[in-house]
Amino acid sequence: MATIMNEVTALAVQRRVVFRLATFFLLLQLMNAIDRSNISFAATAMNADLGFDARVYGFGISCFFLSYIFFQFPAIFAMRRFGPSKTLGLIVVSWGLVSMAMAAVQDAYSFYVLRFLLGMTEAGAVPVMLYYASCWTPQKNQGAFFKIMTLSWPLAVVIGAPLASLLMNHLGQIGGLPGWRWLFIAEGIPTVALGLFALIWLADSPAHARNLSEPERQWLVAQLQHDKAVAEAAAPQQAKSSFLMSALADRRVWLLSLAYFGEIAGLYGAVFWLPQVIGQLSPEIGSDRAILLTMVPFAVGTVTLLLNAARSDRKQERSWHITGGFLVGALGLGSTGLISDPWLGFVALTIGIAGLCAATGLFWSIPTGMFRGLAHAAAAFTLINVVGNVSGLVIPAVIGMLRVATGDFSSALLLLAGLLLMSAALMRIVGEPADGLAVA
Repeated sequence: MATIMNEVTALAVQRRVVFRLATFFLLLQLMNAIDRSNISFAATAMNADLGFDARVYGFGISCFFLSYIFFQFPAIFAMRRFGPSKTLGLIVVSWGLVSMAMAAVQDAYSFYVLRFLLGMTEAGAVPVMLYYASCWTPQKNQGAFFKIMTLSWPLAVVIGAPLASLLMNHLGQIGGLPGWRWLFIAEGIPTVALGLFALIWLADSPAHARNLSEPERQWLVAQLQHDKAVAEAAAPQQAKSSFLMSALADRRVWLLSLAYFGEIAGLYGAVFWLPQVIGQLSPEIGSDRAILLTMVPFAVGTVTLLLNAARSDRKQERSWHITGGFLVGALGLGSTGLISDPWLGFVALTIGIAGLCAATGLFWSIPTGMFRGLAHAAAAFTLINVVGNVSGLVIPAVIGMLRVATGDFSSALLLLAGLLLMSAALMRIVGEPADGLAVA
């Protein structure tokens, strides 16, 4: 009976830790996605008020990704000095304040500066959250963790447009401010509140958790130490060189970085171009209906993300579940570029985004299972995130050039399909995190 009770208690601890932390991180990621993308909803009114043309607006978008890419490694040094919880809280408060400051944009130069600052303050959030998750979540439970945490992007698309419309229409002209300025203020306030909560509530490790009993803390710490020992035994070279050089010299880091590049290319291609792609399927759709239809593929993607992650946890296998999602994503997006019937094309597009979301929900369970220890893991996560987000600089511009050169999105969709095929192949080369980590 004691053994049964211990097993039941252990399962309850796992579920409680995963649910609480993943739910909080889902809120952080959701606000991250909203604060990053709300510029697209504000753009029409903002550009008209301030006299911005497409060149000014496009360069401002690029300013975000320039700083986002180059300011991630400083967050590692801050985390090593102050710990992951304090570093994360400061990052979140900072990006929330800058997001609110976007309401003060007056001209092109202030627009460039604030977008640059937003990218700089957001830069360390993902690596720090990923490292923090690896400090709290045993490898065998990470499918459940990531299926909650990575719902942020599809949810941001599903709720972001109607939320922006609601805020801009109902808050417009209050205090003499147009609705697009209130949009930045209203969506920045919850981010600051979440950052303050992180500073107060989060502990750096389960050993210091205030919401766990002493036996629960000891059990969870033992589970995490076991995962770390297995990972270090599989790759002992991680501890033999400096943290940055060890990550740069690790072949698996580069394979995962390129796989993530393909994933993020597909995600950004869908998020930033989907309404236009849908609108081009048929002139009868119209721009208003295209915006509403944009929510459908990501709503379906939310369901497939949850189902794929649940099956991955049940089978205790990650790599094939991620690879399968990339393959379905490539098939769907590639077919959309070749199908002439608009509604069949929309179905193919929905299938492609559903597959992409299914893979996205599990991707980070591979690197968090492979790389352990503050130094090497944080550097590996940051390098993967940096390389992946280079697609934010490259892919949207390439899609735009292909659209102008060819007159449609067929070539762009085939390009995204090819990149997802690359990601699928790389995931098969990488394989599972380590022998014994992904198998119960």
